[in-house]
Amino acid sequence: MKKPNLKNNPFIAFLLSFLFPGIGMFYLQCWKKGFINIGILVVLGIFLSRIENVPFFIPVFIGIASGAWAYLEAEQIKRAD
Repeated sequence: MKKPNLKNNPFIAFLLSFLFPGIGMFYLQCWKKGFINIGILVVLGIFLSRIENVPFFIPVFIGIASGAWAYLEAEQIKRAD
């Protein structure tokens, strides 16, 4: 039975970044992009904390956007290998 290749797996990168933006980039060993992702999250968090009624879809959208970035990065890494 063939073992699944978990190195640079796009789905795992997406899931990790969806749950906490930046972690998927760390999984891909893209350290600079991971810190940029976390920095964006902190800035957006500060901005959103000043708004009283933040709609539910905004944090979900941030997670999806971060996950999509990690997914696309993983696909690019796989093509380069």
